[in-house]
Amino acid sequence: MPNALSQALKVRAGRRRPRTASSCAIYGVGAQILAELGIHDMILLTNSHHTPVALGGYGLAIVGERPISTGGV
Repeated sequence: MPNALSQALKVRAGRRRPRTASSCAIYGVGAQILAELGIHDMILLTNSHHTPVALGGYGLAIVGERPISTGGV
């Protein structure tokens, strides 16, 4: 029987939210923080394909994707 966290992750993974100006601004702030920390190449942890836009403008690149474990389900 899966626990509540893995169940919540599965539900969220199936939902897609439209990009809004505020969500793009949040991504921009996060990108600036990662760049300031010296992080440039990243592996995206996801159970669905994402195509983040404009990360190159911050010197960031997604170099791979890995699935998130859902507790053996």
